[in-house]
Amino acid sequence: MDFDTLLRAHHHLVADGGRLALVVAQRPMARILEITSVDTMIPLYPTVTQALNS
Repeated sequence: MDFDTLLRAHHHLVADGGRLALVVAQRPMARILEITSVDTMIPLYPTVTQALNS
């Protein structure tokens, strides 16, 4: 999945009253999402449990 698809999914979910959270267990992937500022729009969590409890 590319970033454009991910951001479009996020915008559609928010428009419908939903939300999108990403579970990113590996630090290198989290860093890429931070560098591209995806983390400023979609919250990142290290575990599924933390994402579901957010």
